[in-house]
Amino acid sequence: RDEELPAHAHALLASLESARCLVTVRLGALAEAEALELLHSLDLPGFDPERQAPRLRRCVGGNPAFLLESVKLVAALGQLGSVDQELPIPPGIEAVVERRLALLSPAARHVAELAAIAGESFSVALAGRSLARSLPELGEPLRELEFRQVLYGRQFVHDVVASAVRRSVPAAVAELLNRFVAEQLELSAGEPAVIAGHWQACGEWRRAGENFLAAAAKERRAVRSAELVHMLDAAADAFGRCSAQAARFDALRERLLVSTAPDFMPTRKAQLERLEAEAQGEAQSLHALVARVSWHADHIRADTLEQAKDGLARAQALGLDELAFDFAQAAAWLYAAKSDPVPALAVIDAQRDWAFAQDDSSWRVRFLIARSVTLAHANRLGEAIDEIEAGLTLLRAVGDPLQLLPLLGNLGLLRSW
Repeated sequence: RDEELPAHAHALLASLESARCLVTVRLGALAEAEALELLHSLDLPGFDPERQAPRLRRCVGGNPAFLLESVKLVAALGQLGSVDQELPIPPGIEAVVERRLALLSPAARHVAELAAIAGESFSVALAGRSLARSLPELGEPLRELEFRQVLYGRQFVHDVVASAVRRSVPAAVAELLNRFVAEQLELSAGEPAVIAGHWQACGEWRRAGENFLAAAAKERRAVRSAELVHMLDAAADAFGRCSAQAARFDALRERLLVSTAPDFMPTRKAQLERLEAEAQGEAQSLHALVARVSWHADHIRADTLEQAKDGLARAQALGLDELAFDFAQAAAWLYAAKSDPVPALAVIDAQRDWAFAQDDSSWRVRFLIARSVTLAHANRLGEAIDEIEAGLTLLRAVGDPLQLLPLLGNLGLLRSW
């Protein structure tokens, strides 16, 4: 094996090549049919190459030594007849990769470690900035990595090699590389979710949380609710790890408000209780209270009306206008559920001037939605439809599909009634 040759042997081979007395043939990976032929040649009892070849090749690529090491591991694990279980990386492959890495120059080793940590974000330009070298100066370490069958271009020759390299990076070095990659991606306006993962890996929890929130905003604009709540959960976890209580509370509150999430109904109660447990101070307590009042209003629990009116008064006393709007909306729906349309419309109409004075048009939309639902409860369906259509006009103008879709659903429901 080339990686087992001593240094003087490499020097001799290089001199023979330069004197044209030696031709080096670079062997490519085995194709699928060739891998199958190799496995057939082993003639192992209880081993079905037709079934196992695709799995093994998918795990370790077309390197014949890697394939043979994998078969040895399968046999040792007693899985010769199985194709369903996950296959760990064979120790023999780890050893081969480790020997290759041990022979690398410091610059080539650094590039390999950077590539393993950066993943899809790796580029030659990134390696150049990391080593403070120009792109032409990187030619030699890159050729060395290709010669040692570690990298091919900017990709690892196979995922199994990437995994082995990643595990070989010392923890302190991995932390520094993750920090470097995160900083470089931030400078180039990279994907927030990717940046967050690198800050997470080096223990920079606040910066990880901030980037998870930025990723959540992108998912919201793309109307990917499952991804949105995943990012909000990750942000809340990151903020919790750095004791950023206010930021964690806000992330949890935003998570609870994603009504289009696939798990909204099954987890709503648990999320609400978690928000209440996290609340500190009057403002956060009111945010938790309005979430519970809104939940009860959705279930037409008229006994919650007094809580909604109390929360409205407390929010107004503190000058928390947004919270006051939320309590007013819940109170209006609860009044309407009691077939009491006059106070229902009065309490929501009292929010009109404030809602329409906001620069953020989403508050005008929320007012129109709240008034529409209140009118629908009062069986004034024509007026309710008019309010929804006005809200749809506003939403189309600002381009907020996440709110647009449920509003269209409400419109269809009212028209059917």
